[in-house]
Amino acid sequence: MFRQLTEARTYSYINARIKARRSRLLTASDYEKLLLGTINEGLSYLGNFPLYAHLREKLSPTEANFSVLFENQIKSDFFEEISLLKTKIPEETTAFINDYLRKYFIFSLKVILRNIDMKKLEPLPIEEIFVASAEEKSELINLSGTIRIDETINMLSVPWIRNALVNALPEYQNKKNILILEDTLDKAFYKHLWEKSLLKLKGADYRIGKKLIGTEIDLFNLNIVLRGVVLKLSQSEILNQLIPISFRLGSIEDLMETTNTLQDVLEYLNSTVYSDLANFVYKNYLDINSIEILDQKKQESFIRTLFEITAGYPFHIGIFLVYMVLRIQEIDNLRIIFGAKAKDIDLDFARSLLIYFK
Repeated sequence: MFRQLTEARTYSYINARIKARRSRLLTASDYEKLLLGTINEGLSYLGNFPLYAHLREKLSPTEANFSVLFENQIKSDFFEEISLLKTKIPEETTAFINDYLRKYFIFSLKVILRNIDMKKLEPLPIEEIFVASAEEKSELINLSGTIRIDETINMLSVPWIRNALVNALPEYQNKKNILILEDTLDKAFYKHLWEKSLLKLKGADYRIGKKLIGTEIDLFNLNIVLRGVVLKLSQSEILNQLIPISFRLGSIEDLMETTNTLQDVLEYLNSTVYSDLANFVYKNYLDINSIEILDQKKQESFIRTLFEITAGYPFHIGIFLVYMVLRIQEIDNLRIIFGAKAKDIDLDFARSLLIYFK
C-alpha cells in the first residue's frame, strides 16, 4: 500500500500532462480530412492542434522537397516534446527512459555505418539527426564526419554499444556485410534493456517495463521470422537477426523449427499469446500478398498490447511510454499522408497504411 501511494504521488503530475496530450491526438476523422484535402488545406487543418499550429508558418508546400522538410520538422518537434516531458518523469525512472530512447541514437548510428560501408562519406545532415538529448546529437554529428568504421566505433561514448561493435568488427571485416553490425546493434540494445535497464525499475514500473520490453522483443523476432520466411531466407540468415531473448513467445529454438513455411509460423503463433497477430497476418497477407503488411500488423499488435498492459492502475512508467509510441505512430501517419500528396501516390493505398488509436 505504501509503494502504491508513493507511485500515485510520483506520477500524478506527469499523468495529468499526458492525459491532456493524448486527448489531442489525431483521430480517424482527422486523418480522413487530411487525406481528402490539399496540402495547403491539410496544413491549415493541423493548425487547429497545438503541436502542429506552427507548421503553416515554417513550411511551404511549393518547395520541391516539401515532404522531406515536413517529416524533419514534425520529428524534430516530437523530440523536443519528449525531452521536455522527460524532465517531469520521476528521477528514479529517468535512467531507464534514457536507455529506451537510445534506440533513436542507434538508428542514426546505423545510417552512419551504412554510409561509410557504401563509401558515401558526406556527413549526415544535422536536420536528419533525431535523438532525445543534445549530447547524443553532438556525438552523432562528430561520428558522421568519420571515414572508417573502426574509427567510428572507437569514438563511441557508450561502453556497451562500443564493446558490442568491437566484438563484431572482425566478422564484418571478413564478410564485408554491414548487416552484421546492424544486427549487432539491435541485439546489444535489447540485451542491455532486458538485462540492465529493467533492473533500475521497481514496483509497478518494473512489472510494466518488463511486459512492454518483452513484448517489443517478441514482436521484433516475429517480424524477422515472418519476413525471413516470405523472402525465403535460410535458417541461419534468420537466426542471425533474432534477439536471443524470449518473453511470451516460447524458446527461440522452438520458433526456428517453424521457419519452413509461412503456414508453419502462423500455426505456431496460434499456440501463443500472439494468436490474434497470426490471424491478422493470415487474412491480410494472403489477400494482399505484400510484405509491408507484416510490418503494419506487427505495429498494430504492439500498440494493442500496450493498451492491454497499461489498462487499470495508471501510476507507472507505461503511461509515458504508450504516449510516446502513439506520437511516433501519429508522425508516421502524417508522413504517409503528406508524402502521398506531395508525390501523387494513390490515397487509397496511403489510407491502408495508416495505424491509429485514440
